Amino acid sequence: GKASANYLNPQRENKKLTSKPTMMIKYGDVFRHELAGGGGWGDPLERNPSDVLRDVRNELVSSEAAQTGYGVIVDTEAWRVDIDGTTSLREQMRLSRRWEKAPFVSWDDDGTEEALDAAE
Repeated sequence: GKASANYLNPQRENKKLTSKPTMMIKYGDVFRHELAGGGGWGDPLERNPSDVLRDVRNELVSSEAAQTGYGVIVDTEAWRVDIDGTTSLREQMRLSRRWEKAPFVSWDDDGTEEALDAAE
């Protein structure tokens, strides 16, 4: 996932702040905190593109994050997924990984060590 971030006046100077700022904020200033993103579950390239589109529409992820993280190209003018572009991008992303198969982790006590070793 993505690390959290703090900004002062994102619509003006967009000053990036430290992770735990101690400061006085003046009247009219805007403080923005971006929450850290979780790692999720499963291969993001296997996520249904229509679910990613819904997340973009609901402002849970940006269209840029949909493209770079999930390999989904969203046309925000028409609010639709570019299916051909998404298929092509996802294939390029898979090839750039150079994985024979996606890593798998089992959280049961019997299979965890073997799964972690196989993912290395």
